[in-house]
Amino acid sequence: MTVPQRAALYLRVSTARQAEHDVSIPDLKRQGEAYCQSRGYQLA
Repeated sequence: MTVPQRAALYLRVSTARQAEHDVSIPDLKRQGEAYCQSRGYQLA
């Protein structure tokens, strides 16, 4: 039996420009979850 690797997401927006334009916390979360799912990582 293989134990899935566990992962945690660290989400942050570091500049006002990112917050105002093309990067948001929900977008980062969605991308991180998709990345983990595609590699079989279990989110902690």
